[in-house]
Amino acid sequence: MLNNNQYIAAVMLEGKRAALDNNQYIGAVMLEGKRAALDNNQYIAAVMLEGKRAALDNNQYIGAVMLECKRATLNNNQYIAAVMLEGKRVALDNNHYYTSCQNARF
Repeated sequence: MLNNNQYIAAVMLEGKRAALDNNQYIGAVMLEGKRAALDNNQYIAAVMLEGKRAALDNNQYIGAVMLECKRATLNNNQYIAAVMLEGKRVALDNNHYYTSCQNARF
C-alpha cells in the first residue's frame, strides 16, 4: 500500500511538474507575444514619427519657398516703385525743362 501511495504521489508530482512546465511555456509564449507587440508598436511609432518629421521638413520647405516668393514679390514691388519714382522724377525734370524754355527770353 505504501508503494502504491508512493506511486500515486510520484504521478501527482509529475503532473504538477508538467503543469508547471506548461505554464512556464505559456508564460514564455505570452511574454514573447507582448515583446513582439511592443516591438511592432515601437516600429509603428517610429514610422509615424518619420512621417511627422517628413511632413515637418516639407512644411518648412513650403514655408521657405513661400517666404522666398514673398521676398521676390517685395523686391519686385520695390523695383516697380523705384521705376515709377524715377519716371515721376524724369517727368518732373522734363516739366522743369519745358517751364524754363517757356520762361526763356530770346
